[in-house]
Amino acid sequence: VLIFADDRLRLIHSDVLENITVDGKAVQYLTGDVKFTKRNMVITCDRAQFNENSREGAMTGETHVIKEDVTLTCDSLYFDSQNDLIKTFGKTHIWDNEYDLEADSLNYYSELKKGEAFGNTTLTQKNQIIKADRLDYEKNREHEGVSFEAIGNVTIQESDRIATCGKAVYSEEIEITQLYQDPKMETENRTLSGREIELQYKNEELEYMYIPAKAHVVSLISGW
Repeated sequence: VLIFADDRLRLIHSDVLENITVDGKAVQYLTGDVKFTKRNMVITCDRAQFNENSREGAMTGETHVIKEDVTLTCDSLYFDSQNDLIKTFGKTHIWDNEYDLEADSLNYYSELKKGEAFGNTTLTQKNQIIKADRLDYEKNREHEGVSFEAIGNVTIQESDRIATCGKAVYSEEIEITQLYQDPKMETENRTLSGREIELQYKNEELEYMYIPAKAHVVSLISGW
């Protein structure tokens, strides 16, 4: 197996570098204008610990990651270079031209363009704002936006509608959102509920709503 230099996490710059040995492993302590690269990814921060053998690093302070059109910021992160996995901690914000996601923490697989967001997650895309306790998402290179599974205290807000449920699954490929676990859809003058609710979109506009079982509608005007 050939490992090319640009396929490993590489230290490019640091104002101060201190080499120490921890449990027999060489570790670099870096401070001041720290910069790493891997392929077309650039990571910058104020401070870092870098394992030369495993090419893994922990970064803190003004932490930024830029890869193609994706930008990621957070309080601190750990980068597992072998698996292209970035684990962020605190005030996480990731975005590109099609989506914007904020969370308390995130597991982001940079080569697969997918992630697992935890705590106070807010995803904004296609005139929708999706909030949940946890949100797993994946971006298909052939489609705009991301597919996602939102879990826990889910709300989806768009134009004059607000959907709430315990779990929501959206497929970007077929433009369908499925709402589970006590789903409700509130509009200006009525509330719809059922065992589950399916929302079919076309060109980013809601085309129809389908409630397969236990459909219930409450009109705010008539009360039934």
